[in-house]
Order: sequence, then structure tokens, then C-alpha cells
Amino acid sequence: MKVLVFVVMLVGVTAASHLIGGYGREKAPTKEIETLFQSVLEEVAESWNGEICDPKVISYKSQVVAGTNYKLVVDMCEDKFATVTIFKPLPYTREPPTLTSVVPLK
Repeated sequence: MKVLVFVVMLVGVTAASHLIGGYGREKAPTKEIETLFQSVLEEVAESWNGEICDPKVISYKSQVVAGTNYKLVVDMCEDKFATVTIFKPLPYTREPPTLTSVVPLK
């Protein structure tokens, strides 16, 4: 009985740390994430109300849906940050990633 209670508590703690269907933990950017960001950089520039110097992805998190949503924290220019959201469709669709939003961070 004690083992069962422990297992149920462990599963509850694990589920609470990662909401099923929600965004995962924030991670350091990978080469794949940098490439994904570069693929929508032109659209980001059109949406951003400000200067873009040497944009750098600081971190990201992802959410699996019918494809994958990515929320990137990007340093746009001299410590002016934005959350850039990108949707990457499932591979079978052969559709490119699309920019969903660019929101300045205060």
C-alpha cells in the first residue's frame, strides 16, 4: 500500500512539472532552432517595430500539436527582447514553418 501511494505521488509531481499538451521547459537553443528562426527572420523584421541588429535566440520552449509550436526568446538588438512564436507543420504536409507572432518583452 505504501509503495502504491509513493508511485501515485511521484506520478502527480511529474505531471505537475510538465502540463500535458502545454509548452515544455525552457531550453538553450540548438542549431535546429537557430535555423528555424532564420527561416522566418524576414517576416520577423516586418513585424518588429524597432531595429534588428544581430538577433540571437536566447532560449526556447516547444509544444506538440498537429505540428510543433516554438516560443523563442530573442535578443533583437542591444537587450531589446521579443517572444517569437513559430509553427512548424508536420513533415508530411511539406509546408514551411510560419511566423505566428512577435511580442516585445518588457
